[in-house]
Amino acid sequence: MKRLENGLKMVHRFHAPSRPLLALSPVLLLLVGCPASGPGQQPDDQTGSPVPEALRGNWQTILTYVPAYYTGVVALDDFGGSLGAFFYFYPDGQYQFDLNTALTYFNGNCFRTTSWTETGTLNIAGSQWTLTPNHASYSQLDSCGEAQFIDPAAAVVATLTVTEDQDETGWPLLRMVLPSGEELVLERCRDCR
Repeated sequence: MKRLENGLKMVHRFHAPSRPLLALSPVLLLLVGCPASGPGQQPDDQTGSPVPEALRGNWQTILTYVPAYYTGVVALDDFGGSLGAFFYFYPDGQYQFDLNTALTYFNGNCFRTTSWTETGTLNIAGSQWTLTPNHASYSQLDSCGEAQFIDPAAAVVATLTVTEDQDETGWPLLRMVLPSGEELVLERCRDCR
């Protein structure tokens, strides 16, 4: 387990798929901050589990230093950059997931950003949370390669094991074990209102 700059712990136990995030394996997001008043558009009205008040709103994790031994959903050949993830849980069981990366590669001569946004329905059964996407999009900008925009992007249903926790100061954390076995630790957004 690796302790991050912000005090969170992140465990990585899987290898990167050839296409980023098309199987909803969230890992981390670019340092861009939280949406000011919740994410862009609320997902389509579908029935989800009511989200307990303590779990509603923005949850995030940010990794600005990626250790050399990391293997995850983002390929890290010659990597220097940041990764992070944001989840937003609505009271009515809807969710939004955002994953963004910013990286330099090829000895710092190239810069790439990626963005994955997914909305859908959340069903909670104890510690098992099932995310059923109703829309996803993916974009990539690369100074030395192709730009891509895929909308809609293929996304699949994923069931995560989620437990509530707290950091050393008592700040709320969510521990998510992804279908791949990777553990993602999110903290309640400190800067979001």
